[in-house]
Amino acid sequence: MHESPPGAQSAPEPSSDNSLLPAHLISGLVVALALAGVGIFAIVEGLSYGLGDSENIIGPGTAPVTLGGLLLAGSLSIGAREAYKLRQGLKASPTSSGINTQGAREYLLRSILVPILIVALFGAGIYASQYIGLFIALSATVLACGLLIERMSLLKSAILAAATMLIGFVLFDVLLSVRFPSSTVGF
Repeated sequence: MHESPPGAQSAPEPSSDNSLLPAHLISGLVVALALAGVGIFAIVEGLSYGLGDSENIIGPGTAPVTLGGLLLAGSLSIGAREAYKLRQGLKASPTSSGINTQGAREYLLRSILVPILIVALFGAGIYASQYIGLFIALSATVLACGLLIERMSLLKSAILAAATMLIGFVLFDVLLSVRFPSSTVGF
């Protein structure tokens, strides 16, 4: 049997993944609630466009309402699953002993702030699209996400943003002939 010399300290036990379990589940609940909010917003906005007319022609609000409903249903199922797991985990260990609170706090903070930052960046891109055009706003949003969230280099982020704009232009403007509203700068 191997014994440590007198006065030597034993190495700390590595923290297990279970120490972050409550933070992981709580962040899952927060993200599910945020996605549910986006789904509800899409449904409400889609309904304002109309779902169709008496001749059974699909209206402009049909796709947002359908996708919003799917997003809402999916986020509610994720939220229910995470809430169930959190409840089961708290029943199993009602005390907070064994939970790495510092690591859990950092994980929870990252898990909440990153989705909020993503939503904020895409919201800013959607708002900016009326002034600078959809493809430029999409490219700027992808560039910002690459730099701020993925922490990619400027060159990689710029290449990804340019490729996204090119793919969007070819797909929507060239292949599908979708005409987007003109922005303040004219494209």
